[in-house]
Amino acid sequence: MMADLPLDQETAMAVIRRYIADPNPAIRASAIHWLRTRFPDAVAGDLLEQVVQTIEGDRDIAGYEAAEALCNTEGVDTVIAGRIARALKRKDLSYRMRASTLRAIGRIGSTDPQVLQVIRLNLTDRNADVAYAAYAALALASPELAATGTEDLPSALRGDSAFSALRHAAKELSPAALGDLLAPLIADASTPAAIKARALEAATERSLSSLAVLTAALACIGGSPYRLESAAKAYVSSFAPEGRPAAEVLAMAGAGEEPVRAVVAMYALTRFGAGGAFAVQRVTERLAKLSGPLHTDHIGAILHFLQSQGAAARSAAPIVAGLLREDSIAHRDVSKMMAEIVRAFAACTLAEIGAPAQAMPHLIDMVANGETTHAIAAASRAIPRLLERERAMAAPYLLRPLKDDFIDGAVNLSVFAHMVSSNPALNTSARIEAIRALVAINGDALRSARQLLERRAADNPEEMEFVQPLPVRYQNLAADALKAVP
Repeated sequence: MMADLPLDQETAMAVIRRYIADPNPAIRASAIHWLRTRFPDAVAGDLLEQVVQTIEGDRDIAGYEAAEALCNTEGVDTVIAGRIARALKRKDLSYRMRASTLRAIGRIGSTDPQVLQVIRLNLTDRNADVAYAAYAALALASPELAATGTEDLPSALRGDSAFSALRHAAKELSPAALGDLLAPLIADASTPAAIKARALEAATERSLSSLAVLTAALACIGGSPYRLESAAKAYVSSFAPEGRPAAEVLAMAGAGEEPVRAVVAMYALTRFGAGGAFAVQRVTERLAKLSGPLHTDHIGAILHFLQSQGAAARSAAPIVAGLLREDSIAHRDVSKMMAEIVRAFAACTLAEIGAPAQAMPHLIDMVANGETTHAIAAASRAIPRLLERERAMAAPYLLRPLKDDFIDGAVNLSVFAHMVSSNPALNTSARIEAIRALVAINGDALRSARQLLERRAADNPEEMEFVQPLPVRYQNLAADALKAVP
């Protein structure tokens, strides 16, 4: 019947007034639904009293539609909140009507103690939609009471109706109120994994920066069911640390024992450039106190973070230099190839934060005896960051990649364990890094390389193309280096 109402507002409103008082609850519900969806501004007019009376007298569909109408109505007198709050004391109301009535009370915004007491009684309702609606109403009327209400709310957010409640929460609550709701729910060991996952998804959707939610999310990473762990990783990865406390939480997780959690935390710190001296200290201590092999992905994540800190992480250089040793405990029980990857990335890290004197013999060994272009390129990049005396001692070994019989190849030093990239901008090669290092050191090092540079500048690029593209040809770099020979 209501679907056939004319679109002319005056005629439509006359029909709504006729049917809103119909004895049939389904017809009343249809009339109110049409009113709230087509003419929402009219709810606060002369039909308001009939809408309120419907909430007071109906127990199901018509009452639900009336409550939903008030949820979207501005400027309703707070006296109305007291009237519909009394309707909540009835035992025969459907859960949908109770939830909508609570949302309407929250929208009206009454702070009457009796109204607030009625709301609080619904915080422990067995239905999650009702419990959440009570919390949302408190959050609007009295944030202080809402904060205390979260102590009981997690136990109410159970079962299928929790998903509907969390959907409402993600859209309606302020960031602070949403964080207060979600953090204990996620941290509660008795909360089902699927509900924890939905709570974390809600936090990610809202870009919620809550320290409590971050802590709870980190605890879900490592050994949790797939959907929950994926949701926790997504939240932590999107988290933007604001201030030192959040960075410290991530740094502590990054220096922890659970490898998957540590990797996610370290990359979050790296992505947002957070952490500072505290994080550098924590991860350096973690590397310094190794009593057994550390998961290689964990080492890679720590090194990525230190690289992002640049010279601010120079205090970590001696510990990172220890990873260059072939007998480092970090290489125990890993393949020779993976040990070489770790050594190479440690050298790249020293190129960013500075290379201490104790790194020199290991960098020389990697250039002189390395079996992969990956290791040779990484060590060549790090050598110019040595102090002047050590640079001069290591420079002659940079000639190896320039010799005629050296087999060069494209490598990617930007990402841990990602040997070659399809993106030319991320690739380099041993010859490219050796030439750049010689130019950076200059002086006698560059003079001693003149003949080799001349030969490399004369190489035919067509005969020396690599399978993977490079951002620059080493032939061009060699020609430019010759111009800089003193």
